[in-house]
Formats: sequence, C-alpha cells, structure tokens
Amino acid sequence: MFSGYTDVYYWNRDSKKFITINQGGTSSSKTYSIMQVICNLAIEKKRIIHVVSESWPNLERGALTDFKRLIGDSEILRAALNNHLLKRGPFTFINGSELRFVTVDTSQNAKSGKRDILFLNEANGISYEIATELISRTQEKVFVDYNPNAKFWVHYELLNNEDTDIIISNYTHNKFCPEVTKKQVMEYKYKADTIGSTYWQNKWRVYGLGLTGAVDGVVFDNIHTCSLFPMNAKHVTYGLDFGFKNNHTALVKIGVYDKAVYGKELLYEQRLNSFQLVNRLLDLGITRNDKIIADPAGSEAISILQSKGFNVFPAKKGPDSIKAGIEMIQSMPLYITKDSTNWLIEAENYKYKPDTNGKFTNTPDDSFNDCWDGCRYVYAELFGVRTKKPKMKSGSNNNYSRKFAKF
Repeated sequence: MFSGYTDVYYWNRDSKKFITINQGGTSSSKTYSIMQVICNLAIEKKRIIHVVSESWPNLERGALTDFKRLIGDSEILRAALNNHLLKRGPFTFINGSELRFVTVDTSQNAKSGKRDILFLNEANGISYEIATELISRTQEKVFVDYNPNAKFWVHYELLNNEDTDIIISNYTHNKFCPEVTKKQVMEYKYKADTIGSTYWQNKWRVYGLGLTGAVDGVVFDNIHTCSLFPMNAKHVTYGLDFGFKNNHTALVKIGVYDKAVYGKELLYEQRLNSFQLVNRLLDLGITRNDKIIADPAGSEAISILQSKGFNVFPAKKGPDSIKAGIEMIQSMPLYITKDSTNWLIEAENYKYKPDTNGKFTNTPDDSFNDCWDGCRYVYAELFGVRTKKPKMKSGSNNNYSRKFAKF
C-alpha cells in the first residue's frame, strides 16, 4: 500500500506478542513504521485505534505528522478514509475503523473508553499510571516507542514479560534515512570519540545506536532496592511534595531500620487538588497519628489537610536546602521498595546539569525530583540541618552520619 517499508516495519508487523516495544535512535523509522502497520490494520478490518502521547505538540511533530505523510503518499489510504482532510481527526475509515490521536493528562481520564489497538508514542513522557490504565483497556495489540535516554517504567514493568517483544533500532535500519540526518548522528560519534565526555558518549549511545543511556551524572548513584518496607522501622514519617503545574503530587514513606533508611512510594499523581488529595490519603490509610512533612510552598493545601485532621507540618527550608538535603541522603544507605516504580524512575533520571562542554555541574536539574523532594523534607525533619559543624573526632565522616548513629 505504501511506497516503501523499512526493517522496523516488518519487525513490528510480524510481532505476535500483545505488546511490541520500539526502542530506537534518531531516524530509525520507529514511529513512521508503526503508523504504517496501524494503517494497514485499520484497513484490514474494523478496529478502534488510539495513538496517545504526552501532549499535542508531541503528536503534531511525531505520529500525527507521519500519518499525514502516509495519507499524502498513498492513494489507497486516502480512498480508505472518509475524512482524510481533517487536521486532528478523529479519522474514520469506510469499513468502520476509527483512528484517534489523543492526549491523556490523568489516570482517571485514562479509564474512559476501550480500544482494539493502542500506540503509546514517546512513551517516556507518559506516566506509568496512565499507561497501565490504557493498556488494561486494550483488546488486541499495544505498540510502544521512545528514545532511550534513561530507564523508565517500560524497563521496570514490561521488558521481562513473556507477552512483550522488544525491537531496538537505529538509523542503519532505515534505508530511507536522509544523508543530513546520518551526518548529524555521526557528529555525535565523532564528539564521543574525540571529546570523550559522558554527555557526548550518551548522545551517541542513545540517538546513534538506540541503546539505553548510561546512568551518568545522576544525583543519587548508589540506591539499593528491597522487597518490603520493614514492619518494625523506627521514626516512620511521610514526605509530601505538592504537584504544581505539570509536576506530580508525591507521597513517600520513610523509616529507619538497622542503621539504614528505607523508603516507599505511596502516591504519584498529576493535577490533584487539595480535596482529591484528602481522599487519596484516606484511601492509603493515613491517620491523624501519622506525621507528614510537606512542601512549605503549599501553605493553603497544608491548611486544608490540617482542617481535615491530618498531622501535616511544613518542611524546614533554609539556605541551600536542596544541596544540604542531597548531602544528607547521600551520607546514609537508602533502600527503596521495588514497587516504588516512579521513584526508581526518578533515581535514574534525576541528574546534575551539564555545562556547555557536556561536563556535569554541581547543580541538579529541576526535574524527576518529586519523590526526592518529599524524601528531603523527611530527612530535614529527622536528621536536621546544622548551620555550624561541631568539632569532630578523627575518623568521623560528617555531622549527618554522627546524628544518624543514634538511631
């Protein structure tokens, strides 16, 4: 039906698993090839198909643009559509198939509607909660694609499933890759070989080879995982970070056991108002006896929670509180439960900012830090932030480890 197909098209077409994951570099044709497969499936028989991405700008520069290109290239596709001139759809086929390009901003919204085919486009911009709701309401087939900048929920939740295929592709698998794109990709390789910085090595690894980015420049590079939060942990306290704008409202549970700190993610959701948050806390079994340390920027939300009987206090924030909190977390062994999917994703992606030469600075990027912010609030409460360092005996590491020793 179309003028040309790449290896990636055939790999997706021939995959027999319920979920087919496409991890790929620049111009590997993963999105375009999946859209080719989807169009053929829509023409084959009546199907409801949803293409989902984080935002409309993502769709319009990605899957929707590729679909428009396919319409322009294929007379058969144009003839199969009732309304191929629409800008955003929904697009209907003469056999009754329907293709919708949609964005979903909350897990609650993801619960509405069912479909036969689902395509999660640029899936690393979609939260795990939303993806789970969408996948669970899909009958026949799920396609997923992304650039592998770092591990995210696909790596933790899907890759080892027996009903999942993984396709790793790069520009060499696309015989139609433009020469200018090849030249750009090879520039990444040249800089990786000559400059040798982690930044350019990762650029070549991710966008050139289609491989998962190496974990370099992360703020917390020695995080342990555990199966369960210890039942007899001491000093159990909850850290709450409010989700302003597009951030997540995150609630983490922190406790001390056997000279180590343990953490568990309990809530990670976007666009929660204060009254919805009250219901979430009640559903989680949080009581007036549970101490919650919250982001002081959310003073109104804190007042509402307090009025509903929750034991909530604003976090202590002094000068350089982020840096001090990071140092406290780094100074002690931290175990995060394996079911804390979003927190573990943050651990892979919370990184220091690179400078113009690709070398990492000492300033963390203000993203992938919602759980970490809640964690910092609890550390400041439990272990304190000292402005003056006491005299220390030889062999002591720092003031935080001394205070921690009493636990």
